[in-house]
Amino acid sequence: MQKRTASHSESGKFASLRIRNSYYFLLLVLTLFLLNGCQQNSTSLSTTTPTVDVQKTNRERGEQIIAENLKREAAPYRKSRVRLTVTSEKEPTQIYVLAISRKHTEAETRTLTEIIEPKEDQDLATLTVEQKGKPTVSIAYVSSTNKFRESGTGKIFFGGLTAQELLGEWHKYDSRLLLEKELGGVKTLEVESTLKPDADSVIQRYVSVFRADNYLPIELRLFGSDGKPLRLFQIKETRPVEGRNVVWRTEIENYVYKTKVIIETLEMSFPAKLPDSYFEKDYLKSRAASKQNF
Repeated sequence: MQKRTASHSESGKFASLRIRNSYYFLLLVLTLFLLNGCQQNSTSLSTTTPTVDVQKTNRERGEQIIAENLKREAAPYRKSRVRLTVTSEKEPTQIYVLAISRKHTEAETRTLTEIIEPKEDQDLATLTVEQKGKPTVSIAYVSSTNKFRESGTGKIFFGGLTAQELLGEWHKYDSRLLLEKELGGVKTLEVESTLKPDADSVIQRYVSVFRADNYLPIELRLFGSDGKPLRLFQIKETRPVEGRNVVWRTEIENYVYKTKVIIETLEMSFPAKLPDSYFEKDYLKSRAASKQNF
């Protein structure tokens, strides 16, 4: 995400506010992802040009793998605390600690992200709403204007990342199984996801590697329309939490903007219930007021 600078006609106060909000939206989209060894015995599904039946089977299997990954991610409620470290060639290192609460139903997923550290940003929070058949929306409350601010998933933020690549938005892509192979003695499934003709994204293609035993991702490579690599996501650690396997540490390389982001999970739980008020935009306003008064 690129950090905006103020025009000459703007005061320093409003320029500072815009920069702060840019960092804030970066943190929002990064948290939504909470979603290498040497390759051994890699075996292609076909060493010749696939027949129509094989192509169909590979497409069906690719879609099944993506669906299984999403299904296993879909707990009704989830709470976590994560630390983000953002490094850049041109900016000082930024470290944030975030509290994340998520509510998932068949129709939608709502995610509340609150900044815990640094203390000067504790009044900032955001609500992301993902609904079937509708564009994903990220909502923030800006206390200086007493208004809610919305952002889509295609916007470029500081660090050069978009919300879409962290959310996935797999419905925009057609997926197919490429390979079954072993990485460090673990059976994996390599899936290629290509942007549908009627979909819009700067990401033309994903190549994702999933574990075959639990469908957790190991690595995701993102490519632009010119075929050049854009990002590399590597899941460095997973852990069992309350009977679920979860991503614990992710490292992201951005080849375009020369940035690196490390997402570390500090704690995670799957409560039976969370207050419904957490997942309404009015909570953002009341929370900002209480933090400022404090």
